[in-house]
Amino acid sequence: MNAEAALESSWPRPDAGAIPRLAAMATPLVHRWIKTECGRAKYAELAARPGPLAKLRLAWFVLIAALRDSRLP
Repeated sequence: MNAEAALESSWPRPDAGAIPRLAAMATPLVHRWIKTECGRAKYAELAARPGPLAKLRLAWFVLIAALRDSRLP
């Protein structure tokens, strides 16, 4: 057994349940409240803007979008 094979066999392997959990961590938590694709795109655009007024606009957008999307499944 060479050194590379020994190193590879010593690394822990993720179980099958780890993959969906990692995918869920990659999506922002706010996607629970904003459900439409256009709303998620607008969120990404607003979240990238710097400044305190941009953060206020983002908070206002999330509030309104969450209220409007609350009726969606």
